[in-house]
Amino acid sequence: MHGVQTEKLQHNEKQKEHSRQVGDEQVLQILQEAHSPQRNKVSLGGKKMADEKKNEVVKKTAETAKRDKKNKPKKEGNVFSRAWKRIKKFFKDEKGECKKVVWPSAATVVKSSLVVLAVVALTTVVIFAFDRGLSALLQLLVGLANGGETAEEAAAATSGMISAFFGF
Repeated sequence: MHGVQTEKLQHNEKQKEHSRQVGDEQVLQILQEAHSPQRNKVSLGGKKMADEKKNEVVKKTAETAKRDKKNKPKKEGNVFSRAWKRIKKFFKDEKGECKKVVWPSAATVVKSSLVVLAVVALTTVVIFAFDRGLSALLQLLVGLANGGETAEEAAAATSGMISAFFGF
């Protein structure tokens, strides 16, 4: 817009500079006046509601504090007697909890123990057989690689290879 106005000026004329701040302030002032009643109503109504809620919360908190002071049991005895009472209560509660537990019968315990022992024995046999099979296969492979060594030499070579592999 500045460029358009400068073309219409004569050679010696200069364009007058208008302060934009003054114009902006006037427009802002008009806008504020137009919207001020609505803004005040909303903020005052919200403030009143917030104040009412705050007062309700403060009252409820005060009432709860008073009730707690009245219902608070007074401490009886010294520290050691109170501690002893708590310990007794703990063991009494523990005894009650143990009574609630459904304990298995002797026959069920024996059956479960036999199942565990059978699984352990079976696992032991499987691992033992797998170990022997791999050892025999390894000795066979070492014997073939060395070209006819005796079993003792093959075993020594095998243990040397295993030691070298694991860094013993």
